[in-house]
Amino acid sequence: KELGVTWDVELYGELLKIGGGKE
Repeated sequence: KELGVTWDVELYGELLKIGGGKE
């Protein structure tokens, strides 16, 4: 679970960068 959260956070951050810029 810890590993999943780690990769999730990294992916979420990238999505936030892309989504945040678009949204």
